[in-house]
Amino acid sequence: MHIPSPEAAEIVSASDERLDGAELILRALDRVTQRDPYSVMDFRLARDEYAAVAAALEDLPYYDRSEHEASIPSGYYVSHGEFVYRLAHTPLCSDTPLVSADDSRNRCWTSVPEVPEDATTL
Repeated sequence: MHIPSPEAAEIVSASDERLDGAELILRALDRVTQRDPYSVMDFRLARDEYAAVAAALEDLPYYDRSEHEASIPSGYYVSHGEFVYRLAHTPLCSDTPLVSADDSRNRCWTSVPEVPEDATTL
């Protein structure tokens, strides 16, 4: 979905050094550009991939629309080629029972009583 970039958002280039080593993010940007640069794409990540993407995004400026009273969605804005993309990093919580997504912006919990041993729980 094509949306304009918010004026207050700091747009980071995909070639920015803060994205060095962020292979999953760069691969996703390449894929959406090749398929349909104006579309919305959803990428499912394993737990370790989610953690790697979260760590890479934490170094980037985050645009929060509630701070600017704007209708443009919150997220990380990254330019790739001639396009600017909004990256949203949201955990799929329904697959992991009673587990907190280890992400300060996107916390969620599910309600199944069996909790994995290595999980962060309530």
